[in-house]
Amino acid sequence: MKLSDARDAFLEDCRARNLSTLAFGNYKGVLGRLRPVLLKHLFGFAVNEGWIAESSAEPPKSPKNDAAPTTLLAREEIRAMFAAARRGSGLC
Repeated sequence: MKLSDARDAFLEDCRARNLSTLAFGNYKGVLGRLRPVLLKHLFGFAVNEGWIAESSAEPPKSPKNDAAPTTLLAREEIRAMFAAARRGSGLC
């Protein structure tokens, strides 16, 4: 299969999945430059379609999340905040 045929089939699949105009435009624009990440997705698509047995590109890596987990307040801390708000503003 020619790369251009694979590209066209991939874009048609994107249309069928109703990707946003922005996402579709990004795929279409980048396909001309064939960035490594896009190649991974393209090869993954080819595997899913049964065109190839396995991908020669390594699978895309998940985004790294370095953010600290959100700390929740204990019930006592929430009660203390409401009590302080009642005392300070007279609204609660």
